[in-house]
This record gives sequence, structure tokens and C-alpha cells, in this order.
Amino acid sequence: MKAQWFSVPDLKGRSRAGVLAVLVWKGPWPISTLEADQLLTDRGELEALRLRIRHPGRLSQSVLARLLLQLVREGGGPACTEMSFSIAHSAQTAVVLGFEDDCCGVDLEVAARGHRSERATERFLDSRERGMLERVGLSPWSAWCAKESLGKALGTGLQAPLSQYALARVSGGPIQGGAFEFSGFPAMAASSWDLAGGSSLAICLPQWSPSRHPLGIRVPGVS
Repeated sequence: MKAQWFSVPDLKGRSRAGVLAVLVWKGPWPISTLEADQLLTDRGELEALRLRIRHPGRLSQSVLARLLLQLVREGGGPACTEMSFSIAHSAQTAVVLGFEDDCCGVDLEVAARGHRSERATERFLDSRERGMLERVGLSPWSAWCAKESLGKALGTGLQAPLSQYALARVSGGPIQGGAFEFSGFPAMAASSWDLAGGSSLAICLPQWSPSRHPLGIRVPGVS
């Protein structure tokens, strides 16, 4: 597990702590029943996952994400008690974002650019938004992750009309990551990175200006 702690101010200058952690599973896949029993300490949550998710691969992804959340909470101690958490998983990788505020959101897409057609992005990006991305050198999947992270922070996912998640401004670039502001949610902002191997990662926080106050963490695999 790789966990990085950060601190960013809100729009009034109040400092807030956060943590971003990534876990890549190196063992046999899918995770066996016996190993899952040994990994997760909350047996009730594990049984609930098994009842809800029948597909072995998807169940393993959920187990991996809960394992990472468990490790972050154990390692963070009292600092984690006041945090809200968001989790994401893709392929055999899980990511957890914790933040000292009411809400936060994280999204991960592993090898999205290598295995999915660019046509898949057409339904959630208009020509204006595509132009924004092209000007700063970011992929459509970085915007997809940014919008997904916003939906998670709001607790709605992308269930509302996509027009509500329209981008107001995109800045930054491939190395430092993109800073995303949203027309319908001016109090929220996201950072998104295009990673090596065609993957993308994004986090969304409230009352934050990522262009003025970057997280100051090293995102592994930035291309």
C-alpha cells in the first residue's frame, strides 16, 4: 500500500487534511474465499458483499477496496476519525481518498485509453469540453474520471443529466494534472491525472482551488 497525506486550505484559508492511498494486488486473481476471510476484519461487511456481488472478479475488486480502506484507517489512527472516505477500483487496483470535510470523491480507470474506443467519451463530453482538454493536453478519460469523482462526492454518481456535470474551466497539464471546475457545482473542484499505461485517476474536493493549491503529492505512473 502507498498512502500519501496532504493538506489543502478551503476558500477561507482553513487547512484540511487528506490522504490518498493506492493498492495494486499482486497475488492470484480473483481473490479466493479463504484469503478474503483472512484479509477483512469486518466479517459482516464481507458477507454483505458476497450476497450483493456474485461475479468473482467484481467481488474481488470490492474486497480489495475494503482492504485498502481498512489499512488506511488502521494506519491513520485518530486522524481518520473525522474523515469522510471515497473508494474506487479498476482491474486489480484499488484507491482510497480520505478527507477532513463533509464529502470527497475519487475515481480510477485502469488502461481506459488502451482498451476503450474514444467514441465512448462522446456521450459525456461536448465539443466545447473537448476543446478545453486539447488545449491543456489531457485525455477525455481524465475528464470522465473528474466527473465520476464529482458524482461520488455528491453521493449521486452520474445519475443526473450529464449537463449538470458540465465543465466550466480546465487548466493544468499532463505532468501536474488537470484542474477541473464545474458549471453546476462551483463549490466543488477536481484534479485528474493521465497515468502511464493508459489509465486515469481523479479526486474531487469541496471548497478547493486545485490550480492555486495543488495537493503536493506524487501520483505514481504519471506519463
